[in-house]
Amino acid sequence: MSYTRSCKTLPISSLFSDRDSQLGNLCQHINYLQHLENKLLAYLNPPLNEHCILANYTNNTLILHTDSPTWAAKLRYCIPEMLSYMQHECYPNSLITIRIKVIPLSKPMDKTTVRRLIISSDAASFINTVAITMSDSDLRTSLLKIGKYNT
Repeated sequence: MSYTRSCKTLPISSLFSDRDSQLGNLCQHINYLQHLENKLLAYLNPPLNEHCILANYTNNTLILHTDSPTWAAKLRYCIPEMLSYMQHECYPNSLITIRIKVIPLSKPMDKTTVRRLIISSDAASFINTVAITMSDSDLRTSLLKIGKYNT
């Protein structure tokens, strides 16, 4: 008995480079963002470039993330120069604005700052009712634990 394939096999790399596919478009956008970030970080002096990442470029807006309000303020002072540089180096007149968003670094939670979850009696009752109907025992157990945190 011989086996014949009815579908054409393609190397997985072709999925990443196909400009007509969503995955291909996503990979192309990621590569473009990496190129832009390299240009931007080369332009910014240390330590400013160590606290900034390029998050996205969409709708003629460059979106930058930084790890603290202090660095965000310092970056905002540089926006006119960054905008001019990026327009000249990477975007012929398509870049209009630069937005900066603070995304704090995640750090381990201190047990003294952990707050106890509190839900209303009605919510707890509803959660317990739903939990009883769950066939997944792990999910049921988790929901029942949540249902105990009522006011």
